[in-house]
Amino acid sequence: MIIIVFGLAASGKTYVGKLIAKHFGYHHEDADQWLLDDMKQAIEQKQNFTLEMLDGFTKNVIKHIKNLSHKYPNLVISQAFYRQENRDKILKNFPEENLIFIQVDANDKVILKRLKSRGDWVDEKYAAEMRRYFEAMDQVKIINNDRFGEYDIIRQLEEILAKKREVN
Repeated sequence: MIIIVFGLAASGKTYVGKLIAKHFGYHHEDADQWLLDDMKQAIEQKQNFTLEMLDGFTKNVIKHIKNLSHKYPNLVISQAFYRQENRDKILKNFPEENLIFIQVDANDKVILKRLKSRGDWVDEKYAAEMRRYFEAMDQVKIINNDRFGEYDIIRQLEEILAKKREVN
């Protein structure tokens, strides 16, 4: 099973990916490590990614997922994937019964607090600019990451994964 955890900056994608790895026996990878050089340069200059950058990055992520899925039968990848077109490209490369997208969501107050505390390249202004490009995904499973911490997230994940097993 391949799980793609996506959502807005500071929603808690990596945190949820690590919880899936810890509690459900998945191998976790943060796809930020596969950012292309032109994307890293855009980040340093606080510029938006171009569609070409996003397409190239998606191809790179697909390549890494294919390689990793041979080694790890249960794999979780965390990455923003703001555009549905890029998520669709991933869907086309893997059997639907072996892939699930999970969106991580948090309220604006929680996201703002996380952005301020992280001190990394994604600041409040950049996150607000990028948010304009986020596209909703139909019939996606959503994890609410601003409620009651780890226990609540694990409970939500158990429900999602149980339903996925029922369908398959």
